[in-house]
Amino acid sequence: MSLFPSPSMVRKRIDKFTRNFIWQGNNEKRSLHLVNWDILIKSKKDGGLDIMNLNAHNHSLLMKWLWRSQESNQIPPVFDGRKKLD
Repeated sequence: MSLFPSPSMVRKRIDKFTRNFIWQGNNEKRSLHLVNWDILIKSKKDGGLDIMNLNAHNHSLLMKWLWRSQESNQIPPVFDGRKKLD
């Protein structure tokens, strides 16, 4: 993750690889999903496994860069490709 938004297809593929690693375990046979993905990405306090939600993480990093650009003039403003994020 960086100053630029990550493409949604990249985030979806990384999430898919993570889900397959957790759920399948063995590529030779199909298995049941014993836990819902929404439960896995919850924090440990809320009963989940605290697996990173890439959409939320990417958004928080972009907002962090936006905050830093507003606080100091050393970092250029953040663009999302269409318009300036103010």
